[in-house]
Amino acid sequence: MSFFVRLPLLLCAASAAALLTGCAVGPNFERPATQTPGQYDSSDLPAGTTATANPNGTPQAFAAGQDIPAEWWVLFHSEPLNA
Repeated sequence: MSFFVRLPLLLCAASAAALLTGCAVGPNFERPATQTPGQYDSSDLPAGTTATANPNGTPQAFAAGQDIPAEWWVLFHSEPLNA
């Protein structure tokens, strides 16, 4: 057999061997433990933001540790978002 006839066979065999080695983890695999950070930033959050000079410019307050509602977009009272 010439080299060009054997090349596809070799590529198939090499690909099959590479795919099968991915299954070598075994049934006793244990996921390593991970550490979940308490917050994303090491600095403390301010009590609130600064106010701006517009009708909706009241300062925002940060509520750390509270859950976000499942339908969070209704908090914006926007018909396009609700649709």
